[in-house]
Amino acid sequence: MKTFRKDGTKYTTNGVLNVDLIVSKGFLKYMNQALSMYEDDSEVGCIHAWNYYFKNVEDCESTFFLKGADCWGWATWKSSWKLFNSDAQFLLNQIVSNKQEFEFNRKNTHEFVQMLKDQIEGKVNSWAIRWHASLFCNNKYCLHPTISLVKNIGFDDLGTHTINLELDQNPIDEINLTKIKIEESTWFFKKYIEQHTKKSLWKKIIL
Repeated sequence: MKTFRKDGTKYTTNGVLNVDLIVSKGFLKYMNQALSMYEDDSEVGCIHAWNYYFKNVEDCESTFFLKGADCWGWATWKSSWKLFNSDAQFLLNQIVSNKQEFEFNRKNTHEFVQMLKDQIEGKVNSWAIRWHASLFCNNKYCLHPTISLVKNIGFDDLGTHTINLELDQNPIDEINLTKIKIEESTWFFKKYIEQHTKKSLWKKIIL
């Protein structure tokens, strides 16, 4: 995709949409505005359009940052995409040597280190985990919407990596985008633990 600066010159961006994603009518506007808004901020590595459904986020800003990358409806700049490293072992070694497993796992709310190991062992074939690790190892941040602009419908038995997954999703048509400070969100982890970790723990107890 080509996007234009205010002076009319072009800069190159890359965007990816899987076939099982349904985007809102404000998706492209959000993507192009965010790409333009943060193009000169070297700390920002990508723009993402999906988020978990969180309750009571009325007081939060419309977007937030997490370190690394994500993959359900995203875009980046050519300069950031050059950082992509397909060598999962190299990426894992860097994370482990820097003792960043906890941070890479987003404070242990996700199992990204294990996914990277599965990539190395050939159990999965995921460019997304390597994309996340590549930006993480380069200390880049990804912009996320507080309320999703994308719905993923690829959770049936035809899905490649996610089968029969139950996930609450409630995307909206569009958001008002304003520039925010580039730092990792704190409320995201609180909300995630509150609404997802307890549910997962309860399922383990039931089983």
